[in-house]
Amino acid sequence: MSWIKTVDKPNGDKPLRDAFDKIRKSRGKVSNIMKAQSLFPVALEHHLDLYQCLMYGESSLKCAEREMIALVVSASNNCAYSVSHVAEALSHHEKDNDRMKEIVAGRKFLGMTDRQAKMLRYASKLTKQPDKMCEKDVEALREAGLTDREILEVNMLTAYFNFSNRIACGLGVEFNESEITGYNGK
Repeated sequence: MSWIKTVDKPNGDKPLRDAFDKIRKSRGKVSNIMKAQSLFPVALEHHLDLYQCLMYGESSLKCAEREMIALVVSASNNCAYSVSHVAEALSHHEKDNDRMKEIVAGRKFLGMTDRQAKMLRYASKLTKQPDKMCEKDVEALREAGLTDREILEVNMLTAYFNFSNRIACGLGVEFNESEITGYNGK
């Protein structure tokens, strides 16, 4: 499951049991990345809250756009765990496999709207070269029609998936086909 001890069944640990119950209620099951955080239930619960807020909270970013950002960040980090999970989620919104391959490859994002391509370029650059970010990167998003609130969300989604990718990669979180599928959309 991961390179550190994890708890699959919390039994007498009320904070962990409550966190797992909350995850099951919102997502349908507990993913391995959440189980990898089972030794720190308070942080696990806050992690879930941030994930729920960014991915399913009130936003003018479409669900598919959020998943695309997650996918380009995860692919940029070579995080197989997250790429697999996010590609599965995105496949419910995006049926074009060539377009998904473009996202994973991080190329010029051909066939996407200007808005989508600029969001993904921003996310890719922030992931790979955070020290090279400049005001013109934000201006490019404005030129594509994003509001400052949407720009903040793109930034926060990028930061969140970098955080999550480092948990998965840094702890050796494993996955298989059955672990990737079967989650609720919220």
